[in-house]
Amino acid sequence: MGEAPERSGRIVEMRRLSFALAAPTLFFALCACAEPDPAPAAPRWVALARGFQPRPLEELAQRLEARVQPSRAGRIVRRGDGEVWFELPLAREGWTTDAERVVWRTPLPAGGALLTENQSSAVVVDGERVLEEGLGRRERPQRFELRGSELLLTVPEGAEPAETLLYRVRLEHGRKVDGTWRAAQRSLVCDGVLVFPGEPERLTVEVPPTSVLSFASVSPDPGGRGEELGPTTFRVRLDGRAIFEREQVFSRPLGAEWHRVELDASGAHEFTFEIEGPAPALFATPVLTPVEIGRSGKRPFADARPDLVLVLCDTFRADNLAAWGGAPELAPHLNRFVEGSLHFLDARSTAAWTLPSIATMLSGLQPGQHGATDLDRGVADEVETIAEVLARAGYRTVALTDAGFFSRHYGQDQGFQWFEETEPADWSLADSLARARAHRSADDGRPLFLVLHTYRVHGPLRVGPEEDIRPFRRLQAEIARRLEERRAAGKFDKMSVALEFVDEGLPFYADAVRDLDRKVGAWLEELQREGFFERGRLVLTADHGNAHGEHDQVGHGGDLYDVKLRVPLAIAGKEILPRAVPGVVSLIDLAPTLAALAGVDPSPTWIGRSLLASVGTEPIYAFDFKKRDRQFALYAEGKKLMARDLEALRAGRLSHAYDLALDPREDHDLAGDPTWPTELGRRLAATLEPLLVPASEAQVLELSPEIQEQLQAIGYGE
Repeated sequence: MGEAPERSGRIVEMRRLSFALAAPTLFFALCACAEPDPAPAAPRWVALARGFQPRPLEELAQRLEARVQPSRAGRIVRRGDGEVWFELPLAREGWTTDAERVVWRTPLPAGGALLTENQSSAVVVDGERVLEEGLGRRERPQRFELRGSELLLTVPEGAEPAETLLYRVRLEHGRKVDGTWRAAQRSLVCDGVLVFPGEPERLTVEVPPTSVLSFASVSPDPGGRGEELGPTTFRVRLDGRAIFEREQVFSRPLGAEWHRVELDASGAHEFTFEIEGPAPALFATPVLTPVEIGRSGKRPFADARPDLVLVLCDTFRADNLAAWGGAPELAPHLNRFVEGSLHFLDARSTAAWTLPSIATMLSGLQPGQHGATDLDRGVADEVETIAEVLARAGYRTVALTDAGFFSRHYGQDQGFQWFEETEPADWSLADSLARARAHRSADDGRPLFLVLHTYRVHGPLRVGPEEDIRPFRRLQAEIARRLEERRAAGKFDKMSVALEFVDEGLPFYADAVRDLDRKVGAWLEELQREGFFERGRLVLTADHGNAHGEHDQVGHGGDLYDVKLRVPLAIAGKEILPRAVPGVVSLIDLAPTLAALAGVDPSPTWIGRSLLASVGTEPIYAFDFKKRDRQFALYAEGKKLMARDLEALRAGRLSHAYDLALDPREDHDLAGDPTWPTELGRRLAATLEPLLVPASEAQVLELSPEIQEQLQAIGYGE
C-alpha cells in the first residue's frame, strides 16, 4: 500500500470537515406576545480523519526503531514502489533448535518485534529467494511465524537454516482515500489516526458549539503471539490541555473501547493525539458529534433514515430454512424471523463462491464488471459500492467479517469507515456478535449501516457453541489418509473421495447451522426487545449455497447448480409487509434495495433494481470467471441454461438446460432437446454481452504468504 504525500509541519488545517446529516427539525414556539424562536442549527458531524495527513511512515518507523533498538541491527528501507520495509539480517549462529531439529528459533530485537505489530506482510529470504512457497504447493520446505518476541523457522527434518537469512516486514500506517486518512492496524482499517509512541499527531479543526469528541481507542494487537504487549495510555489534548486519558490493554473479543468526551470550546482549536505504550496504537473514527443525539428513532433533530443491518451467512443453503423447504427444527429462531419478513423464495447468487458474490452484493455489478473473479483479482477502485453511497449520505458504515475473500486485500472494504477482519484461527460467532453489539452501542447520532459476515457454516466446520474444531480436523485427517491411499494406487480423485465422506460430513454442517441459528437468533431477539425494528431494517441472506452430494459434487464453486446458487433472502422492519414472494431474483439487486431502504438514490453505475418494487421478469445471471474454468448460468421464463462462453450460447452448445418449473432439483438435463434450449439461448445472448465488459481495468493482486495461509485454512489451494 503506497504512502500518502508528505506534509510540511505537524499541524493540518482541516477543511471541508462538516456536513449536515439531514435538514434541521423546525420547532416553533407559539406565543401571543412573542416572535417564534429561530430554528435550531442543523447538527454537524466533523470527521477528524478527513484532511488529516500523518508524518511519513519511514520517519515514524525510524524514530521508533532508534528508541527501542539503539544497536540499529535492523534498518528501515524505502523501496522503489514507495513501500516501507523493516529488514533484519539473521546470522546462522543466532539460531537455536529443539531436539528434533525441525523448528529453529531466534530472538528479534525490540524494534523488530514492535514494528511487526503493524505489518502488512512478512517474508524470510535467503539472499533474494523467498523461503515461502506459492499457493497450490503441497508442501513448503521452510516457513516462519512470529511467536512472542521470537522468530520460528520450520524446516524439513534434518535440514538447517541458511547461513544468512533476512527477515523482511512491509510496514503500513494507512493511506488517503478521497481526502480521508484510512488508518491500518493489522486486521482493522478505518478512518482514524494511528499514533506511534512518543510521536503525537496534531491537527487544528473548527469545533461546532456543544460538541462531543467521539472515538474508539484500539490497543496494539499482539496478533496471536500468545502474550500481552502491556498497557497503552491514550491521551487527547485540546490546546495543550489534557481532556482525556485512559490506560488500556488489548483484549478480545472487542479490542477497542468507545469514548465520548464533552468539549467546552467552539471555533478553531488544536487537538493532540498521543500514546504511551509498547507499539503504535489507533484513535479510530474520531468524530465531533452533537451533544444531544437521543437514540435511533427518537432524535432531537430530523432523522428520517433508518439503521441498516446486513447479515451474511456464508455458505448457507436456502433449504436450511423452512420457507425454502428445510426441516423446521433445524433453525427455529431464523424461521421465526423469516415468517415476520418479506422473503424471496427464488433468490439466486451471482456466483457459487464468496469473492465474486459478495463483491456483486456490495457493488451492484456482475462479476465480469467488478473484476473480483479469481484468487488474484480484486474489486476495482473505480467501482462505487453501497457502503460508499451510504457513507456520503451520512451513515456510519461498519463491516465485521471473517476475512478470507471478504477482506481488504480484495478491495471489499471500499466505503466502510470501520472494516474489521477476523482470521480463521480466531473465528468465533459469539465474538463477532459482541463486536456488532459494541458498534450499535457506539451511537453518535448518525444512522448505522452494519454488515456482519460469518463463516460459521463454512469449513473448517466447528462443533457446538464453543466451536470446537478438533472433531472436524480428525475427519479431515481421515479424508487425507484416503486420498493418499488412492494417490499411491494411481486413482487420485479428490471429488470421488469427498463423496465417500458426505454422510460423515453432513452432521458437522447441520451442527454449524444449529449453532448459527441459536446465536444469531438470540441477537435478533435482542434487537426486537431493544426496538430496533421500529426504525431499523435488517436483511438476512447468504453469498451462496453448498453441494452435499447433489450432481456428484461436494462443496461450492465450480459448476453453477442451484444447490450452490439458491440462497435465502429476507428483509424485516417497520412498514415492510411480511410475505413470501415467488419469482427468480438476483443478489445483484441487494445494493439498490439497501439504498431504497435508506431513502437514498442508488448509484447510476448499478445495474440491479430495488426488490421493494414488484419482482420483474427480466433474465438473471450467475458466473464463474476463474482463469482455469469459465462458465455462466442464465435464468429466464422459468428455465435455466448453462454454457461455457457467449459464443457457445449463440451457437447452441449448452452445458446444461433445465425446466425449473417441472424440475426444480435439476435432475433432467435438456441440453440436447431440439426445441426450446437452443432457441432461448440464442435469443438471450445479446442481453448477456454487456455484462461481460469490465467497469475498469482489473485489479491484479499478489498473494502474500499470509493471504495464502488464510485461503488454505478455508479450503482454497492444496
